[in-house]
Amino acid sequence: MIKWIVSDLDGTLFEGHGETANEAALKALQRQGIEFCVASGRMIGYGIHLLEKYGFRAIRAAGFNGAVCYDQGQFVVTDPLQVRQLREIVAILDGEFPQWTMIQVQGMNSERIFADPLHPTAQRYRKECAELGIGQVMDFTLDEFLNDDRGILAGKLSLTLPSPEVCLAALLRLRERLQGQCFVTQSGKQLLEIGNGAAHKGVFIDYLKTAYKLKAEEMGWLWPAKFFSQTDYEIEAVYEWNKEKLNKKIDELQCMTQEMTAPVNASLTVDDNGFNLVEEKKGNTLKKDVVKSEIAKAMGKGETEISLEAVGCYEEPEITIESPEIQDKLKKVDELCKAEITYNFHGNEEKIGIEQIRQWVRQNGDGEYYISEDAAYNYLCELANKYDTINSYRDFYSSRGYWITLEPGSYGWGTDVDSEIELLMDDIQNKRVTSREPIYYMTPYDYLDPNSPDDIGFTYIEIDLSGQYMWYYKDGELFLSTPITSGTLNTGHGTPSGVYYIHNRLQNIVLTGDDYRQPVNFWMKIVGGVGIHDSLWRSVYGGTEYLNSGSHGCINTPYDAVESLFWNTEIGTPVIMYY
Repeated sequence: MIKWIVSDLDGTLFEGHGETANEAALKALQRQGIEFCVASGRMIGYGIHLLEKYGFRAIRAAGFNGAVCYDQGQFVVTDPLQVRQLREIVAILDGEFPQWTMIQVQGMNSERIFADPLHPTAQRYRKECAELGIGQVMDFTLDEFLNDDRGILAGKLSLTLPSPEVCLAALLRLRERLQGQCFVTQSGKQLLEIGNGAAHKGVFIDYLKTAYKLKAEEMGWLWPAKFFSQTDYEIEAVYEWNKEKLNKKIDELQCMTQEMTAPVNASLTVDDNGFNLVEEKKGNTLKKDVVKSEIAKAMGKGETEISLEAVGCYEEPEITIESPEIQDKLKKVDELCKAEITYNFHGNEEKIGIEQIRQWVRQNGDGEYYISEDAAYNYLCELANKYDTINSYRDFYSSRGYWITLEPGSYGWGTDVDSEIELLMDDIQNKRVTSREPIYYMTPYDYLDPNSPDDIGFTYIEIDLSGQYMWYYKDGELFLSTPITSGTLNTGHGTPSGVYYIHNRLQNIVLTGDDYRQPVNFWMKIVGGVGIHDSLWRSVYGGTEYLNSGSHGCINTPYDAVESLFWNTEIGTPVIMYY
């Protein structure tokens, strides 16, 4: 008669963070007086939360695969990762796999410590913790935690890598380096989890057996198939050498009656997401005839234990990542991906190598592999969006003495993706290893100055349209300042705000419009029909003149000021305009 049930969470009882289709069964357990608890690879807080949610009075749970065990308000087992182990793991990752994208350490009390507390995953968990009331995301970084003991016991470390191939390499290397100290498992294509090697769910089972004096037949286990990796099973002694009775006894073993997961072959696929190498999975499907044969052999030798894995009782995948058919495909793909292009986006490096190019591999109807120009083009667009500043908002410290946000304009870095894709595809096809700047259709005026904090630099015209004032800075020094009158705001002729530049510089021209024809001595075009020019017909500048009696959009400037500005600026000089 079963008196106690221990269940895993994910894939067994619950889906997500707390919804279950088995609520009626849980209520029935409570009515029958059967004790129920959970043992999960998740943080302990999830198990406690879910038991409380479904009304269990006695809250018993294990988290981090047995690294921490909880019994009615008390932590009865704690096998944390040591800080020295965490330092060693991080050192291995930084030294051999610096391309990792996310690292977090999960604490015994459901704390989460991220290498980057602002990472999107950290933000997601911060919201989740607030909604569920489980744990918290710490504001300090993983480096700060490792360098300064914060009193947090670590249950496990989670690591996200940029590709399945890098993830597999990291898995094998970490297992080699941490053998005997930690267990390293893969969860998903790009996620690794590392915990204390002394921790396992059996620790929780042993605790319950001892603390509550339970017999084996009084306990039941509910695990998802992916967790059936146990290879040691207890068999009651069979005193008569009777093949029929022996086979019947073996057929009743948990390992023979559990739900089995078949092994999965390794595969190399190419789809809209590019190249994908999937490692084989062993599963837990037993060769039942082999099991019976090996048990019979062991009994004949008087042995009382047998390792099913050691004697080859599990079905193995027919194709592994080392199989010739996989390696041949991999060689064909990698032959296309030998180029290495390092872009310098105004001081920021972006390397395009084999890992990235693999994502652009496609397969035609004849089964031949090729590099998709469309996929490469989309990636270049992503880089342009990342580094181009023409369409970006900027923080700017104004001459008024405070920070403002500037709207986008026509000035800044602009990548010519259409031209660059031709060079990139040529580099890939010819397997070149090269470094260069991308082709730009627009570059800033003063960008070569290494001391410049941004792409505006130290030489620029600043116009406060609300304050009706203009400043010109040359090489970081104020060269001139003057009141101005801009476009008439209340008639719809307001001067546009944004970051622009001087397009041309002309003398003695006639400005024309639908209702005007006006000669000017000095003209500096900024954007469209808007420019900076003299205005001898105007005697008053600044103030509120621009609201009802301003220009058609241009910056009207006193003669002496615009003359000086004209002879001391160049085409390309940034022009900053804001309200």
